[in-house]
Formats: sequence, C-alpha cells, structure tokens
Amino acid sequence: MNLLNVFEQINAVDPEFSDRISPRREAIKNLASMSKKVTLAAHLEMSLAIMIHF
Repeated sequence: MNLLNVFEQINAVDPEFSDRISPRREAIKNLASMSKKVTLAAHLEMSLAIMIHF
C-alpha cells in the first residue's frame, strides 16, 4: 500500500491526525538541525586545535 494512501485514509477517519503529527515532525527537524550544528562546532574546534598545535 502506498504511504500517501495510508495518510489519506487516516485523515479521512481522523481529520486532526496531521495536526497531531506536525509538531512531532517539527521537533525532529529541529533536533536534526541542532545536531548538525553541534557536529560542525566539534569539527571546527578540532581543526583549530590541530592548527594551533602545528
């Protein structure tokens, strides 16, 4: 079964479904964005430490 069809069927039965999952999706996006920033900061810190050491 197509995933979009599943969501359409759930919305037909429960119109508030997409409203309930939307905040969760936004939270996951925010967490992913934050983890990217933390990873970048760690890499920059390590690069600076290596540059200072040499």
